[in-house]
Amino acid sequence: MSKLNTRSFGVASGTATADAVAGREELGRNCAGEFLKNPGSFDPRKLTLLGRPGLLSFIATVGVPVSGNVQAKEPEAEKSASGDSPSGWAPQRHVPFSFEFVGFALGTLIGGGIIFGSALWFGL
Repeated sequence: MSKLNTRSFGVASGTATADAVAGREELGRNCAGEFLKNPGSFDPRKLTLLGRPGLLSFIATVGVPVSGNVQAKEPEAEKSASGDSPSGWAPQRHVPFSFEFVGFALGTLIGGGIIFGSALWFGL
């Protein structure tokens, strides 16, 4: 039953992603039409919400020449993650002590303290 749920989730998320991309592309075309009608009153802050697909459709609708293959470029976050040099939190990672080691160390210290305290208390 969990495989069915996973499969239906995959289909649903794929459909939602495709709908979001199509919506951003349509929004990019609408913004381009608005820009072409009246460039003086166009608010460029609207472009920040378009994302990559929306910006590409905006550029294509406006007719700005683009050099190179825009689709094949890898986002900056994926470039740094796939490179050899660690970035972000990767160099700061450390393996915590195992609870067995910590328990053994604390038990030894407490046991030693009890023995040493008893020796002082009873004058042994």
